[in-house]
Amino acid sequence: MRIDDHLLVDLRRVEMDPRLPLKEDLRALVEAIRRAGVPFPLVVEVAPNRNGWERYRVLDALSQRMLLAAQEAEVAMVPVVVKENLSEEEVQHLRDAVAALCQAGGGRWKP
Repeated sequence: MRIDDHLLVDLRRVEMDPRLPLKEDLRALVEAIRRAGVPFPLVVEVAPNRNGWERYRVLDALSQRMLLAAQEAEVAMVPVVVKENLSEEEVQHLRDAVAALCQAGGGRWKP
């Protein structure tokens, strides 16, 4: 699987990990998502679920920040990629891209 072979899932099916740190200011990232959508898939794992619907849990602080910004931007669907389907190199490439976007504040990203 490649990074661009991500899944598009309902935002409500992606859970935050309470062990990961939260970032305080998401305004620029929220505005970027409102303008252009979620730019990169969130890195997730399949989460245990009793109801039969597959659920996902974010695996890193950057994905969690994108999830929080997507919730605040009120988007319905988010792209996710299950970490087990990627090589370590692909995961690192994706995390680097998301980190660069977050460090830029989200405002300078262009689709």
